[in-house]
Amino acid sequence: MSNKNHCPRCGDVLEFGSYGDDASLVPPKNGWLKLNTDGAISLTNQQAASEDNIFKAEARVVLEGLCVAWGKRLRQVEVECDNALLVESLLDGGSVNSRMAELRLIHGILNCEWNVRIRHVPRSQNAVVDHMARLAISGLPSLVVFEKPPTLVQGLLLADKRSFNSS
Repeated sequence: MSNKNHCPRCGDVLEFGSYGDDASLVPPKNGWLKLNTDGAISLTNQQAASEDNIFKAEARVVLEGLCVAWGKRLRQVEVECDNALLVESLLDGGSVNSRMAELRLIHGILNCEWNVRIRHVPRSQNAVVDHMARLAISGLPSLVVFEKPPTLVQGLLLADKRSFNSS
């Protein structure tokens, strides 16, 4: 299922879609960077893990990931996020006038000259990314970039690869 939308300001194609019931990570298209996001929140923090805090954490992670990709001069990026409300907010243009600074900033960076596809990935298909986000939680919230997968998720990645290759 894929429904294409266009940014109301620049006309860039934004995609909302899912990969059906296949629980594997889908590799990026040739020449594209895959940005899988998950905004994990440490329950040891003083903040309550409310829906607002989780939404804001997810938005911040998407924003930071896009900023890293832009800073590295990557101009074709596929963003995958398991927060359907966030993806919908970005695709329907509601981020332009949002009271949340992160959404306005995401909209601004999406208006740069590059190709960005945004897709919702159900939580059931985001196990590897979720696990990596949990590994990254340590004290203050921060962006963690994994250049190579941590040893603890290599088994999950191998299972995903087998699942993808057999389909």
